[in-house]
Amino acid sequence: MTQWHIAERITDRSNPIVIKEVRQAVKSKAYIGLYLVLLFVCVVISLFACGSYLRSGVGSSIGDEVFGAFLVCLWITGFVLMPMGAFHSLAKERTENTFELLNISGLGPGKIVRGKLGAAIVQLGLIYSAFVPFMAFTYFLRGIDLPMMIFLIVSTFLISVFFIMLAITASAIAATKRAFGLMRAGFFFVLIILCFYILGGGASLIFFGGRMFGSGGLSELLQAALVTAIVLGSYFVILYLLAVSRLTFLADNRSTPLKIAFTVQSLIFAGLFLYLVIETGEEEFWIVFGLLMAIQWAVVGTFVTTEPEEISRRVAKTVAKRRIWRWLFGYFWPGCNLGWAYLTLNIVLLLVIYFGVPWIVSLGWGPVARFGLLFPKPGAASRNGWMFLMFPLLIVSYIFIFLGLTSIIFRVFARKQRSPYVQRLFVVILLALGAALPFMIEGLLGIFGTFANPWLQLSNPFALWVLVERPRPGPALTVIALGLLFLVVHLRIIGRGYLQLGRIAKANRARQAQLDSSAADLKPKANG
Repeated sequence: MTQWHIAERITDRSNPIVIKEVRQAVKSKAYIGLYLVLLFVCVVISLFACGSYLRSGVGSSIGDEVFGAFLVCLWITGFVLMPMGAFHSLAKERTENTFELLNISGLGPGKIVRGKLGAAIVQLGLIYSAFVPFMAFTYFLRGIDLPMMIFLIVSTFLISVFFIMLAITASAIAATKRAFGLMRAGFFFVLIILCFYILGGGASLIFFGGRMFGSGGLSELLQAALVTAIVLGSYFVILYLLAVSRLTFLADNRSTPLKIAFTVQSLIFAGLFLYLVIETGEEEFWIVFGLLMAIQWAVVGTFVTTEPEEISRRVAKTVAKRRIWRWLFGYFWPGCNLGWAYLTLNIVLLLVIYFGVPWIVSLGWGPVARFGLLFPKPGAASRNGWMFLMFPLLIVSYIFIFLGLTSIIFRVFARKQRSPYVQRLFVVILLALGAALPFMIEGLLGIFGTFANPWLQLSNPFALWVLVERPRPGPALTVIALGLLFLVVHLRIIGRGYLQLGRIAKANRARQAQLDSSAADLKPKANG
C-alpha cells in the first residue's frame, strides 16, 4: 500500500470539518502570508545569529539568546494569533448562520468542536514545522542543552493547544454579534496579558535553566511540568465540555457532563495538592487548594443554582427509574433545585477532605503517618490553626449567603424576571454592593480604610482577615451562622428537586406501561 492510499484512508476517516478548515487555510492569503512572514523572520534571525557567532569567536555561546528569539516569535503566533484564528472560525459559522447547517447534517456539537480544534492544531503543526528546524540549529551555537529545548518546544505546543481550546469555548459562549465583539476584545486582551507572563517565565527558563529549580535541576522542572499538565489538562476537558454544552440544543442535557467533570476535577486536585504537601513539606499548598476550590465552586454554584427549574421532555425520558439511583446521582441532573443539591454535596465533600486529611495526618494513621507535623491542627490554639479553621468556613458561608439571598429574592419577589442571565448579573451586583457598603459606612463615620470594626465588614467577603481575629470571634461566627441558615432554608428546595425527579420517573413508568399494553393488544391482531 502506497503512502497516497494511506493518506486517502486517513482523510476519509478524519473529521470533515478538519479537512474543510485545513483546505481553506492553505488556500487563504492570510494563512499563507503569515507562514511566509514567519519563514522570513526565521531566516533573518538565523543570519544575525551566524554573523554574531562569527564576530564573537568559535568558543562563544549564544544559543540561548537565538533560541529565545525563535521562541518569542513562536509564542506570539501560538498564544495570540492561532487562538484568535480559532475564535473567528467558530464565530463566523454562528454569525453567518451556517452553524445550523453543520448541526443538522449529522455532525453533533462535540464533533464540531473537535473539528475546529483539530483544524487549528493541524495549522499550528504546520507553523511548528517551519520553526523547529531553525530552533534545532541553535543547539550547535551552545548555551542551551537539548532536554531544555525539547521541553520548551513541547510545552509551548501544549499551551498553545490549551489557548486554542479556550478561544473555541469563548466563541461558543457568545450568542449575538454584539456579544462576539465584546468577547473578541476581552479575549484578545487576556491573551496579550497571558503571553507577557509566559514570556517572563520562559526567559527565566532559557537563561537560568535548571539552576532556578534548586539542586533537583531537571527533575524538579519535570515535576512542576507534570503538575501544570494535570491542572491545565483538567481545565482543558472542562472547556471542551463547556463549548459542547453551549452549542447543544436547549432541549438536550447541557449540565450533567459538566457537573461530573467538576466533581472529578475537585477530587483530582485534592490528591494533587496532598502530593505536593507530602513531597515538599509545605502545608501552604493545602491552603492554596482550599482557596482555589472555594473560588471555583463560588463560580460553579452561581451557574448551577440559577438554571431553569423545568426539565425538558427529552431529558426527562432519561431519568433513572430506580429510586436508589435517583437519590445517589440525581444532583447531576439539570435544574436549579437539583443545582442546590449538587453545590451543597460537593462543598460538604470538599470540607470533609480539607479538614479530614489534616486530622488523619495529625493522628499518625495510614501511609502518611510520618508527615503528621506538616498540617496545622484545626483545634490548636495558634493563630495559624484558627485561620486554617475559619477561612474555608467563612468562604463557604458567603457562597450560601449571596446565592441564597439571590434565590429567595427571585423566587418570592421577582418570579417573572427569573431568568438565568438576570440572576447571575444580580449575584455580581450583590457582591459588588456587599464589598462597597462597609467602606461607604466607614467614610460616613470618618474611619475610611481603617478596618477598625470587624462588624462593619460582615457583608464584604474580601475582608476575611478582619473577621478571623481570635480575640473577637463574634463577626466570623455570625457569618457562619447566616450561611448555615440560608442552607437550611434551601433544604426544602433540594427536596423539591428530588420530588420532581420522582414524578418524572413515575410518568415515564406509566408511559412505558401504556406502550407495552398497546403493543400487547396489537400483537394478536397481527397474528390473526
